[in-house]
Amino acid sequence: MTHAELNALRLWILCKRAAASIHDGRAPSERYADAVARLLFGTAAQESGLRWERQRSPRWEGLVGGFSKWQVERGSVSDSLAMIKARPVLCSNVTGFVFADPNAPANSMQSFTADQWLAVMRIDNNDAPGAAFARLHYLRVKSPVPEGLEQQAEYWKRHYNTSAGKGTPEQYLASWRRYCAPVLDFARAVVTGE
Repeated sequence: MTHAELNALRLWILCKRAAASIHDGRAPSERYADAVARLLFGTAAQESGLRWERQRSPRWEGLVGGFSKWQVERGSVSDSLAMIKARPVLCSNVTGFVFADPNAPANSMQSFTADQWLAVMRIDNNDAPGAAFARLHYLRVKSPVPEGLEQQAEYWKRHYNTSAGKGTPEQYLASWRRYCAPVLDFARAVVTGE
C-alpha cells in the first residue's frame, strides 16, 4: 500500500469515528453513522483530494479560504464554536473526539478561538479538528444526511459548497470514484478476507 493509500484509509477511519461520536445526545444508528462517514469522506476527497491542508489563495498566512482536508472556512468554524458553546453535550462529544483524552475538560474546544483553530488545522495530518468542524457544519443542516452517493453529492453542493462555490455534484462523484471507492473496496476486502 502506498503512503497516499494509507493516508486515505486513515482518513476513512477518522470519518467513521467522527460520524459515530459527534452528536448532540443520542448516538446515531450504525446505518446513519455510515452515511455521515461517507459524506465526510467524500467532502474531504472533493475539497482537498485527501491531501491539502490549506487552500492557497489569497495567501497561506491569511484567514481567508479553506483549512484542513475539509477546507472549512473561518465563518463555519466560528458558527460551530458558538453552537457547541450553547450545547454542552455536543461540546463534550466533540472534545472527546478531537482531544482523544479522557482527562480533557469537557469544554476544551472552547479553549481556542476560531483563528487559533484555523492555525491548528494548518498542521499536516492534524485531521481530527478538520473532521470535527466539517461534522459540526453538517450538523447545522436540518435535513438528514442521505444514504445514496448521488444524493450525498447534491447534499454536499447545497449545504457545504453552496451555490456560490465552484464545485459541482459531478465533480464530487468523480472525486468519490477516484479517492474514496478504492479505499472502501480495500477495507471491505480486508474485513471479508478477499
